[in-house]
Amino acid sequence: MESAATTVAGTVLSGSTLGRDSSGRITEKTENIGGITSHYAYTYDQLGRLLTVTRDGALLEEYAYDNNGNRISENNVLLGISRTLTHSIEDQTITAGGVTYQHDPDGRLLSRTEGTATTQYAYAGTGELLSVTLPDNRVISYINDALGRRIVKKIDNVVVEKYLWSGLTTLLAVYDGNDTLLQRFEYADDRVPLAMTAAGQRYHLHYDQIGSLRLVTDAFGAILKEIAHDGFGNILSDSNPALTLPLGFAGGLHDRDTGLIRFGHRDYLPELGKWTAKDPIGFAGGDANLYGYVGADPVSWVDPEGLAAMIINLGRPPVTSSYTNPHGPGQQTFQVQPMGTSVTTTHDPDTIIFNDGSVVKIPDGSIIVITDSSVINTYEPSDIEKISPLSQLIDSYMNLPVKFGPRYIHDPAKEFGGPVGRGCK
Repeated sequence: MESAATTVAGTVLSGSTLGRDSSGRITEKTENIGGITSHYAYTYDQLGRLLTVTRDGALLEEYAYDNNGNRISENNVLLGISRTLTHSIEDQTITAGGVTYQHDPDGRLLSRTEGTATTQYAYAGTGELLSVTLPDNRVISYINDALGRRIVKKIDNVVVEKYLWSGLTTLLAVYDGNDTLLQRFEYADDRVPLAMTAAGQRYHLHYDQIGSLRLVTDAFGAILKEIAHDGFGNILSDSNPALTLPLGFAGGLHDRDTGLIRFGHRDYLPELGKWTAKDPIGFAGGDANLYGYVGADPVSWVDPEGLAAMIINLGRPPVTSSYTNPHGPGQQTFQVQPMGTSVTTTHDPDTIIFNDGSVVKIPDGSIIVITDSSVINTYEPSDIEKISPLSQLIDSYMNLPVKFGPRYIHDPAKEFGGPVGRGCK
């Protein structure tokens, strides 16, 4: 069991105790929010996909999946939803109860229709979401920078928010269209901020185990906002909608107008538990379902960038990669076969272990190119534009249907900069 608690002015405002199985999946959670304690239990199928959520013994959520991880039925008590879903052979959702979805030829979500209300989505040639036209004819549009980060949001072509980032996913501040500071965020050593300053007032931010915002309090511990999500990120309740924050489910950038959540390179649709577009690195992302979100276990895992570290084995013998699961049974290993790649969507690899027993430590978030049986080159993707789209890293030997087209990496050092990390050639 693992426990965490947040205290303000000597009062415990939020806390949880988690229980996990041998694979690191959360099976139970006792949560204290604002002095109210609830016990949650979670069950999974043999592939680790979330099946049920109960609270204090009462069923809240129930899901079933097809062989490729698509949700085929759901029962959500708090949302009042009980429906079946259908999907295309390419894992695109066609219907969910009375809602229908259409996708463009590149597999991106094009429209959502419920009754006479239709929402339309438009994309750039690179696949980034550019605009959403809502049923009331409002147009929500975005501007992204060269790194793919969302930096401007417009409503009917009027700038309403600007976002300042550090790296790909660390939101530092939000400004209005006149460059007036609206919100500034403070971080410690986590990927989500611990505090926010807005209109001269400092707020404390409290989260659950995956980084979803649960409470906003003032400096004295008074609760100003309480928000709850279901297992896949749908908002169940919000005690103070007027106090708006851009931080949403699992720490993503939440658009309160569209309901979408931006994680790094892709947009997530909570109502389906899916991305709106295919994984830009194709099947190298480690999931046979290119729209799947964290293997359908959003209780235990997160994917803050929509991407992950990559190992490319250009050598002949297989090599072993080890990684430490921060929520599971410690260090685990998997093999990367010759002329193959591997991506882990939840952890960066810690080491590469060669057949001769030599071990090389891997910097977090790195691109690892193995050139023979005992030598690797490691490249730190600190400038994401150097490796965007990541699908370009996939070698032609993989014969994968990647949209941008696989290609051979003739000179990794020239393309991605000099190698970094101890023991790297």
